[in-house]
Amino acid sequence: MSPDESALTVIGVCGAYGFPNGMASTKRILNLGRAMVGGGCLYHVFHLGPPPSPLNDRRTGEIDGVGWTYLTLDMLWPTHRWRRILNYLYAMVAFMLSLWRQRGVACIHLCRTADVESLIVYATARLLGVPVVQDCCEWWPGTPGETRFKRWMYRKVMFKYSSGTIAISELIEDRVRERADRYAVAGGRVY
Repeated sequence: MSPDESALTVIGVCGAYGFPNGMASTKRILNLGRAMVGGGCLYHVFHLGPPPSPLNDRRTGEIDGVGWTYLTLDMLWPTHRWRRILNYLYAMVAFMLSLWRQRGVACIHLCRTADVESLIVYATARLLGVPVVQDCCEWWPGTPGETRFKRWMYRKVMFKYSSGTIAISELIEDRVRERADRYAVAGGRVY
């Protein structure tokens, strides 16, 4: 089944992984996108910020029906900290405008966790009435890498404002369900 103009549109949002060449998360996003396209949906990835690898030298493209766009100023990872910040600020504004212009988005597949970009994605999606499915492949609470902001995102944002969660492991699935039960939120659906 090939997607047509009336097909549901799913927007994948990632960053720092690289697309279509990148880390394990890149492969997971691509495989989920292929499954969506195979099911008749349109699937397009917005990569927030510059690619971490020079292998990703095209700003837009498509592989196996999965489209991607880099929302960034630079296509090489900037060495200067302020240039990186400028790239991410640009990416967030470009994301908000792109989502606002896009009509008929069925949902956002958010492949980022507990960062400022995720917060902006949630806020934009909520403002526009677009549901978010949180991809959860890491669990920060209770680890040495946990920060107050990450703890706040896990407790007050991620599962409260998501329509569902894709968990990478049974352990994360159990933790998501516990959070959802504790806060009595809709994000308790785990896929």
